[in-house]
Amino acid sequence: MVHVRRGKGRSFAHALIVIAIAGRIAGCAPLSDRARNGTSGVAQARAGIDALAASATIAAERSRSSAVMDSLYTAASSNCEPAVCAAVARGELLLGMGEAQVYAATRSLPAAWSVRASRTTESLVASSAASPPRDTRGAVALVLLSDGRVAAVLYREGARLRLVVGDRAGEAPAVGAVGAVGAVGAVVAEADAMAARGDTLAAMDRLDQFIARRPANALAHWRLARLLDARRQVGEALLHYELVAQSVGGDASLAPDSLALARARIAVLERVVR
Repeated sequence: MVHVRRGKGRSFAHALIVIAIAGRIAGCAPLSDRARNGTSGVAQARAGIDALAASATIAAERSRSSAVMDSLYTAASSNCEPAVCAAVARGELLLGMGEAQVYAATRSLPAAWSVRASRTTESLVASSAASPPRDTRGAVALVLLSDGRVAAVLYREGARLRLVVGDRAGEAPAVGAVGAVGAVGAVVAEADAMAARGDTLAAMDRLDQFIARRPANALAHWRLARLLDARRQVGEALLHYELVAQSVGGDASLAPDSLALARARIAVLERVVR
């Protein structure tokens, strides 16, 4: 007597029974039909086995994803401030959240994001422009973390982006406060010198640090977009170009042709990303 284990064994045994029945039916037919029907029966049985295997794979993947999501939710909910825990439960991103809390609040897995990390900052960019992660406010295009905490969130609302930073929200980066132009000019000069020496990663890190403190500065987004574009990180580059193009009245620190160049690159990169 052959004992078949439950689970996958039962599915395999069922497939063998199907093959046996197909063979018996084929044996009763004329020889020409028997060969044809026998081949058809085996093909059907193999298709059944393939379907069972695919179903088992899908079930296993769902189980794995559920386990990962549970572990992320547990990590996000442990030792968090009451306001953050409440936001995670609501499915809402909150400034000051950690990375695990971003995943939990958007009900997404790490695979839903493209992560670019520098020394002190981290950018989480939606891997899919067509179906990005969402929270209660809408579709999330990018989350910027500084020292492991959310410093800014970028939402996509149709053809426009909405930047949320601090306790303020706006459709586009505005002209910086008094003194910001000089500050970003120094930062950009430093980043440009790093890039000229071939240290692109250090240049991007310098701009990331500035953007984490002043996410609404168009010149910093412009320079970062150019570096990302050169490194073929087109998804994130596109977002920074869009922020430049949406600058309200432009930015005093931007070169006159920057907006036109940003729009030109947007037209090209949109075809790549979408």
